[in-house]
Amino acid sequence: MGDERLMIEQIRMDGGTQARVKINGETINQYADLLTEGTMLPPVVVFYDGTEYWLADGFHRVNAALKIGLLEIDCAIVPGTRVDAIDFASSSEPNGKHGLQEKKADRENRVLMCVRAHPDWSNVQITEHCGVPETTVRRYRGEPSSPLAKIEQPSDRTVTRGDSTYTMNTGKIGKAEKKESAKTPRYVEVER
Repeated sequence: MGDERLMIEQIRMDGGTQARVKINGETINQYADLLTEGTMLPPVVVFYDGTEYWLADGFHRVNAALKIGLLEIDCAIVPGTRVDAIDFASSSEPNGKHGLQEKKADRENRVLMCVRAHPDWSNVQITEHCGVPETTVRRYRGEPSSPLAKIEQPSDRTVTRGDSTYTMNTGKIGKAEKKESAKTPRYVEVER
C-alpha cells in the first residue's frame, strides 16, 4: 500500500463500496472538528484499477474533509478493482476497528455486498470473509423478506476443504426428496 494525497474529486464513492447503510452526520461533524483542529486522521483506503480510485474505507472522513472545504485527503492506495474494494469494505478488517460502531443493518449490508460480488461463495466463505456467524448468513439467505433471499443463488458453489478446492452442487441441500410411496392399505383383505 502506498500513502499519498489525492484530490477528493478523483475518488469514486458511487461503486457500491460503502459498507454503512447511512452516513452519520454527527460523526462527520466530529471528524470535521478534529480536522479543523489539525488532528491527523488515518488515511482513507482506495483501490486503484489503473483508471479509477474506488473508496473502500473512509466515507465519513472524506465527507468531513469536504464539509470543511478540503480538496485533498491522505489515502492508502491499493492496486485493485472495484470488486477488490467491495471485498475490503465487506470484510471484517475495516469494520469495528475504529470510528463509528457498526450496527446490525451495516453488518447485513456487508454480507449483502459480499453475496452480490460473489454469489458462488458458500455460506462458510462469506462467514469467514465478513466475520459474522454462519447462522447469520444462513438466516439472511433464507428469510423471504431478506434482500439476500431475492438474489438468485447458483446451485454450484466453490468449496474449499483443507488444501482442496472444488465445485459442489448445493441445489438440493435442505430439500427433501419426494418419494413415490406405495399406498399401504389400512386393512388386509383375506380370501374366503
